[in-house]
Amino acid sequence: MSGKIGFLNRFVAAQERRMRPFVNEALSRLDDQTLIALGHDPSEVRARPRKSYL
Repeated sequence: MSGKIGFLNRFVAAQERRMRPFVNEALSRLDDQTLIALGHDPSEVRARPRKSYL
């Protein structure tokens, strides 16, 4: 059973790494007040690597 759990954890981690640039792109489009309200530092969010949607 632990083999399945290990696989699932690795799979989820890989998907998170794969989607992170798209999340960063979406966050970078928000205004500073919204980012601060969500608990993010606007300058840090804009410094992260991102991809465009297209």
